[in-house]
Amino acid sequence: MKKTLIPILIILLFLAACNNNRVVSSDSQSDNSGKAAINQKNTDNAIKPDVMQISKIRIKNLYDDSEAEYTDSSFISEFCTLFAGQTFSQTNSKWDGDYRVELFGADDNIAVMMTIYGSVVTFDSDITINGRFIKKGSYNASQWISDYARKYLEGMVVDPVYIQYPAVISIPDNINYQEIVDKGSIKVNTYETIEQTYELLYSSFANNEFNILNVRRLFDNEEVEAEAEKAKANGRCILIEFNTSETYLEIKSENSNRQGAKAYIVTLAANPGKPGTYKLITNSMIFEIEADREFNAKFNDIFEGNRSISKDLTPDDIKKLYVENKTFYEENKPSYMEYVCKNLGIERWFGNPPEKIEITRQKLGKGGDMYTVVALSNPYDIRLHVFKGGNGHPWDFIDYIGFGGRLAGTEYRLESWADHVWIVGNSCRGHGTGEARYYQDWYELTSEGKKIVLSLPYDEYFEHHLGGHSVIADTVSIETNGEMRVSVDYTITKIYPLNLDIADKYGRVCINTKKHVEFIWDEALEKFVSEYDVDELGLTVVEADSPEITRQCDDILEKYYDELLKGLTEAETEENEFVRDTKVEGLMR
Repeated sequence: MKKTLIPILIILLFLAACNNNRVVSSDSQSDNSGKAAINQKNTDNAIKPDVMQISKIRIKNLYDDSEAEYTDSSFISEFCTLFAGQTFSQTNSKWDGDYRVELFGADDNIAVMMTIYGSVVTFDSDITINGRFIKKGSYNASQWISDYARKYLEGMVVDPVYIQYPAVISIPDNINYQEIVDKGSIKVNTYETIEQTYELLYSSFANNEFNILNVRRLFDNEEVEAEAEKAKANGRCILIEFNTSETYLEIKSENSNRQGAKAYIVTLAANPGKPGTYKLITNSMIFEIEADREFNAKFNDIFEGNRSISKDLTPDDIKKLYVENKTFYEENKPSYMEYVCKNLGIERWFGNPPEKIEITRQKLGKGGDMYTVVALSNPYDIRLHVFKGGNGHPWDFIDYIGFGGRLAGTEYRLESWADHVWIVGNSCRGHGTGEARYYQDWYELTSEGKKIVLSLPYDEYFEHHLGGHSVIADTVSIETNGEMRVSVDYTITKIYPLNLDIADKYGRVCINTKKHVEFIWDEALEKFVSEYDVDELGLTVVEADSPEITRQCDDILEKYYDELLKGLTEAETEENEFVRDTKVEGLMR
């Protein structure tokens, strides 16, 4: 009976396509009054000129039907250059699209139409870009084109290639966080260094304009990242995080269109050998800007002051900071936890301020090595800062271990076997719409730091429009006879969106089964192993599939074959491509 469904599925998923070949171009080039910011290696990566002049662009939002038309030559040139700079790779993804863009020729007829969804661009006809023949179809672009289309619709050119000089860039005031880097070092030695940095950013950087001396537009995200890494390694820079990824740095010039550079985290780096000038690296642009003497003096004082003192926080230092700042945490910007994290060189603290501190001495390493643990916690998160030393010996910070997040809890415990000691607690590994991932984490401590040796799911849930699954640990037991073993009994549930009489009130058919998984300590690998793989973070992926689930699915197919076949037949008549494919994929799961 399964074979009967195959021809229907093939028909539903098959899309025939044919159209005429077209080549498009911009009707304008940058004149001598505007410098091209496009990287030199991309200058020939342009839509073919002198083949079909583009006289107008129409952009439409496919959700609210708002649209705009533009005939400005520089606006059209920027739009064409945006697409010219992309690297396209073919994809079979089918989406309805967020935006539709129509390019009109000199005869006022539509030359090319494209539909945009995220980074996916679908062309309605064969076109030639940069001498490459691209057939009608869908392609992944190297950048998120929907964001550009949205701002174009609003009349703004984001990450422009052509800028008229003189020009300035304006910095918004929604700065949320910063991090200084001094030739690769991110360590902050004094609390005053953090205060100085925020003072510079709030009083002399935000709400100010800086002259643009030069600019480059990059279309390769890896190239942008490489430039930022080079700046951090070779000199002094400040990484500046805004409070939203939808932050735009306005570019003011003689251009006829509004321009802005999109940024979430920018790198402000001093130019070695060019005092008073800086690189400002945004999401896709590298600006060279100049600042006044006061700004330069403050910038240099931050780094000179941080270099002049070498300080490593101790457990007593952290306790003192906690006691002094507990009452005034909300008024104290920046917080002492920012200083603790930057001094110890660990991840920033994202949770609510700590409400409790506890300092203990514990046996955590092989052979009964003693460590001092500074536990800072609130009702949702706990962080264990582990030190070695004290009692007349210098302190050495080893690492930190964090547990908690949302409903995971802050309790932790020690488990031991042979000469091993593990620190065990729960962590929230992901949470959002249709997703909740809670794991039990086992860490082992060495002189070099922490090592995660086991991370098993105990409450994992995924669900979206195509269905989903859950993996729930009913029992977790530990056996130490002969070998170290962690045994878990799971309930596995698969969720299918099916319009059947056995569906729940949400239209879901849920299939359950039991699964037993054993995690056994491997002395050679120095971690727990099981029949399942771990991902790049060390999390065990317990598959939500089993022969029992397959058997139950076969039973449903046999019993409800006519209803399922009817559902596929009805899906064939669905005009909305995304809805049609969703219905088919939901039935195929």
